[in-house]
Amino acid sequence: MSGRKRFTFSDDIALVKKVLYVNPFLDPARWLKITDRLSEVLGSDKNCDYWLRNSSGTEEKQSELEDLLQQAADIARECGYTPPPSTARQLTERDDIEKRATRNSVVRPPAKRRVDNKEEDALAAYAELTAGDGVEPELEDNRTASCPAPDRITTAAPSRAQTPASSPSDFAVAGSQRYAEATYALIEARCDRDTAIENHRLQLEDDRLRFELKRHEEKIKLKEMDLQQRQAEQEAKIKLKELELEALAEERRHNKSYQEAQLEIIKSFINK
Repeated sequence: MSGRKRFTFSDDIALVKKVLYVNPFLDPARWLKITDRLSEVLGSDKNCDYWLRNSSGTEEKQSELEDLLQQAADIARECGYTPPPSTARQLTERDDIEKRATRNSVVRPPAKRRVDNKEEDALAAYAELTAGDGVEPELEDNRTASCPAPDRITTAAPSRAQTPASSPSDFAVAGSQRYAEATYALIEARCDRDTAIENHRLQLEDDRLRFELKRHEEKIKLKEMDLQQRQAEQEAKIKLKELELEALAEERRHNKSYQEAQLEIIKSFINK
């Protein structure tokens, strides 16, 4: 066998013609040689596939795992499930970081990414707590290129008539409320689905029982018709027997009268 890597119609036709011309079935040695070559090629392909499968790096596995987790999160959102605020924030920040890392062609380890997220959360909380005091928190200059951010966050001093900033507890209460609402919506949707399935099952069971009742009634009607037919046959047989008995009695009376007439004739001849 040839070591070709491409397959076309012309090559296959030429190979078939060559096989027909050589006819390896006449000589067992040729056939064994072909099978050995085929086993060798299949073994090399198997080893190549095994090497390629085992040569995949940790980064590819990590990216595949993150893609699967993102798909699971998207499916959960489509089904109406809202994750807790902390999880939702982590997913959103992870998506933003991955997009920026893809745009800047910089691969960041997961541990460093978690550190940056904590730093951003601390800065945001500090900005909320110091709002209204005119304090401008400065960021460190050693931020990586995958997480670009302005060098300074400016928090303007709001006026006295402005609504006071929400505290972290308010955000926690709002997040808990949204989580409870999402959980209630998910439970309600699941209950509706289970109710619909149960109603469908009960409807099918009702239809089955109605069908069984109808079939039982038809069986009873058939049995009644069979009994009526048998009763009619029995009555016909009884009437036929009665007619036969009447005919036999009539024949006996006729024979008796005939015998009596013959006896009278014989007596008259004897008396003469």
